Amino acid sequence: MAAVLFNAFSLHIAVSMAKRTLMPGVITAVALNVPILTFLIVSALRQGYVTAHDAVVYSIGVGLVLLLMLPLLFKVGKMMGYGEAVP
Repeated sequence: MAAVLFNAFSLHIAVSMAKRTLMPGVITAVALNVPILTFLIVSALRQGYVTAHDAVVYSIGVGLVLLLMLPLLFKVGKMMGYGEAVP
């Protein structure tokens, strides 16, 4: 959940603000991802499903794994024919 929130804030919302235009996914990020995931994270912490320490550790760990996977995912996408210029 933290990785998706980071993605929403850094890649969608921040870039939209910097470029002063709507980036793909920004409306979904603002309308759905941010409020729902924030609610779920706060609820999980308050109800004791996860400790703050574990939430931070796993958020950083999962975020790093996802970032490290990006080059591999882009290569797989190119192998499948995605990412090429559209005529």
